[in-house]
Amino acid sequence: LRDVHALRWAEAARRILEDGDDEALAAAEAVLFDARVELHRTTGRATDRLVLQDQDAVAEALGTTADDLMTDLARAARTVAWIADEAWGRVGASLSTGSSLLGWRSRTRSPGLVIRDGQVRLEPNCDPSKRPGLVLDAAILATAKGARLARSTHEQLAARSPAPPEVWPDELRARFVELLGHGHDAILVIEAL
Repeated sequence: LRDVHALRWAEAARRILEDGDDEALAAAEAVLFDARVELHRTTGRATDRLVLQDQDAVAEALGTTADDLMTDLARAARTVAWIADEAWGRVGASLSTGSSLLGWRSRTRSPGLVIRDGQVRLEPNCDPSKRPGLVLDAAILATAKGARLARSTHEQLAARSPAPPEVWPDELRARFVELLGHGHDAILVIEAL
């Protein structure tokens, strides 16, 4: 909940959230808040740790099962973490480059891809459906430059990129190995995909 509040305070000072973030944060906050209130009620103390022995009672008070409660809490926490990572990444990029937070300063780094405000984005004329390896190109660029995939890029790649053939061509396998070769730096990008 603290992360949600910090994002809202920062947003009040300067635009750091993208479209849809506020609604996603509100939904996640509601799940986390409801669970916290029931945790306080069922345990009789102000704790923020939902331990195994309290899960069934809290879940029952919320009208769900412990497994569903924990799934909902994990999903809500991941939503907050994802939005926070992106927002604070944009803040950091704007401070280090001196560009506007959601401004237009960009650098072309790979055909069809640009880095703007610390995020890899598709150029407007780039069609992922015509470039089977574009997902890997974007991931490699993000990893190599310490950038993130912009959410809009991630969504476009997910919706419009063709699935690779069952047997990957040599070039596609080589690009995948190149991505893996970035080691630890590739983890966040691979998780985002």
